[in-house]
Amino acid sequence: MTPVTRLVRATGALGRLLPALLATAAGGATAQAAFDGTWQATVVCSDHQSASGMVAKGYTLVMDATVRQGWLDGQYGKPGSANSLRLSGAIQADGQAILMAEGFTGNPQYSIDRVPSSSRYSYTLKSRFEARRGSGQRVEGRPCEAVFVRP
Repeated sequence: MTPVTRLVRATGALGRLLPALLATAAGGATAQAAFDGTWQATVVCSDHQSASGMVAKGYTLVMDATVRQGWLDGQYGKPGSANSLRLSGAIQADGQAILMAEGFTGNPQYSIDRVPSSSRYSYTLKSRFEARRGSGQRVEGRPCEAVFVRP
C-alpha cells in the first residue's frame, strides 16, 4: 500500500479531496507565475481641472516593474523623494489586479490644487493583465491610465 493510499483510507473523504486541492493550489500558483518577469509600466495622467478651477498639467511616468510569484512591484524615481511613485499589488491567476500607487508629488503645476512638492499621495489602479500586455485605470482622483508591456 502506497503512502497516498494509506492517507486516503485514514482520512476518508478529506483524503480523497487532498490531491485535488493540492493540484488546484499548484495550478493557481503556476497561473500567477505566468505573469512573472520584467514589465515596462507607463502611467499617463491628462490635464485635470479640480473643483477649485485650478488645472493640473498632465504627465507621463515610465518605469520598470518586476512580477515575482504574481506580485508586481515597480518604482519611478527615488523612493520617498519628490516626484516618485511606487506601483505594487497581486495579479490574480485570471489577470485581474488592484494595484496600489503611492508616491510623493513633484512640481506643483502637475498636482491637483497645486499642493507643495514632496506631498504624499496614493490611489488604486484597477488593472487587467494578459500574457504580454496589461492596462489599468485609476479608480479615484484625476483620470489616469496605465499600460504594461512585457519586452
